[in-house]
Amino acid sequence: GDIPWVKTGEVKYEDIFETEEHITPEGIVGSSVSVLPPGTLLMAMYGQGVTRGRVAILGVEAVYNQACAAIRTDKRVTTRYLYYYFMAVYHAVRDGGNETSQMNLNVEIISKFMITEPLPFEQNQIVEMLEAKLNRFDMLIDKSINTITIMEERRTALISAAVTGKIDVRNWQPPTTPQNSPENQ
Repeated sequence: GDIPWVKTGEVKYEDIFETEEHITPEGIVGSSVSVLPPGTLLMAMYGQGVTRGRVAILGVEAVYNQACAAIRTDKRVTTRYLYYYFMAVYHAVRDGGNETSQMNLNVEIISKFMITEPLPFEQNQIVEMLEAKLNRFDMLIDKSINTITIMEERRTALISAAVTGKIDVRNWQPPTTPQNSPENQ
């Protein structure tokens, strides 16, 4: 089929635009699933690792399996604000699972969570601030990864040059700096 089918492993704090599995329109008719619109918040209800309690927002029309809960908001709470709210209370949500061996969540448990409800314009301000900060963090992470890659390449090139004799290391001595002096070791 061509209709995205969301599994809990795909609910991981990112907007969902594509899924591993799909379903046909005939499959929808023959089942109890319904197509959800973009902008629907999904929460993973099952999972022993980090999955249970994570949220994502649909970026496309999609269906979801029984291990997810679909959450629609009204005028009082924006979807993006609720998304960040559930990210912030992730551990409390996880701890709210059933006291069974699997600690699963269900719609009844999720619906009992009290949500801080600032005015809509304040919710938008919170979301804008968070997204600006998170974008900055993402940029710093990317910059750090690029720097590490360059340093690894230079290390490999240095080792290669020393091993192949392109640089002469026979008379090399470690630099004598305060951190390398014998009394600091």
